[in-house]
Amino acid sequence: MAGSRRFDLKSSLSFPSVPVLIMATASSTAYTIPLSRLPAGFEGRVHRLEGNDAQCQRLREIGFCESAVISRIGGEQSLVCKVCGARVAVHKMLADSIHVEPLFPGA
Repeated sequence: MAGSRRFDLKSSLSFPSVPVLIMATASSTAYTIPLSRLPAGFEGRVHRLEGNDAQCQRLREIGFCESAVISRIGGEQSLVCKVCGARVAVHKMLADSIHVEPLFPGA
């Protein structure tokens, strides 16, 4: 997509002062991390949601749909993200169930 590139295959990647392990999913070739591990200021594309049906449906309703591009703004226990043009806060435990494919900012 315009303004975004996928990361090349690497066993690990270090964002500025935040080490991040990139994991391969069993069902595809995309490399994903939980949203809670995406550093502030970086973007990611939602790859998959984990949890019960009601939880996943609610996440989709507030914009965390598969393929949506989100931006992590900040926060530790409550993560603030920009999704669909709106700022949304999600608890870290819920953010752990949102798996994103990291994107290069501005690339």
